Amino acid sequence: MLPCYGGGSSLACIEVGSEKCPCFLAMIKSCPVCTYLSGEGSCDCQWTGVCVLLESEWAFNAKGNYNTKKFIGRVDEVRYLGPNIFHVRLSFLVPVISEPCKLGAFFVIANPNLPVSLAPPFVCNIADGGKILELIAPFSFPKESGLLLLRGQQLELLGPFSSAIIGEKALRDLSGGTALLIGEGFYQGAMVLAAKALLTNGNKVKSIIVSGRARRPYILDFLEREEADIYWAGYSRKDGLSMMEELLVSEEIDLVFCFGTFLHHVKVISVLKKQWEKRITPVFLSPLI
Repeated sequence: MLPCYGGGSSLACIEVGSEKCPCFLAMIKSCPVCTYLSGEGSCDCQWTGVCVLLESEWAFNAKGNYNTKKFIGRVDEVRYLGPNIFHVRLSFLVPVISEPCKLGAFFVIANPNLPVSLAPPFVCNIADGGKILELIAPFSFPKESGLLLLRGQQLELLGPFSSAIIGEKALRDLSGGTALLIGEGFYQGAMVLAAKALLTNGNKVKSIIVSGRARRPYILDFLEREEADIYWAGYSRKDGLSMMEELLVSEEIDLVFCFGTFLHHVKVISVLKKQWEKRITPVFLSPLI
């Protein structure tokens, strides 16, 4: 589900043909490879492996990592965090996700009339044994007041899905060390579960937050509860990278986990290559868009 090169008139994807294919983009008719699934009437994918369309129609539910279900929850709270970014708290009659769950877990909103983005809502908190979910959701309402009408209404979710985390084993294996989490914009939402996993293993967690499109570093609401050291870099990626360098010099950091866009990942790698790449393990949450 990560576009990376061309073929025919469609994009291609580094996950095509893997155990993660078809991904949730196929389910919402936005597959970057299959022109049929993106709404065209002919095949121009230039993919020589197993047909993504057939996989999505015949084998989607047969794959263990796509053992997803539909859940209907009640919207208890909606908060506007920035342009097209909302915090949504839902309650369910049955558990919808177990804790600990896969890092970077997310759901697809199945309500057909909601103007949602291709980027799905990240799980940022789990409570009451999985019956309460808090999500960071990218809705495309023209006015923020439009989403507030959802409060008290029902929302249908499909999932849970798991994001592709490059280096997840290193994160889960780290014990008694120090991890630096760097979150940017919408992707701040995926930081909380990673922080919980690291703290459970007796690690120290330091977090740099770049607000990006969000009006404020909203993830502070969740990370403060987990006793992580918080550093707010304002709205500038450049300031966040400068702060990262300062911490790498002054602290014994064992692992850096980056949450953000591809460009953000590239910038973080460029900083590590200056002198720290042999000592520090980098982990990345693959962007969904």
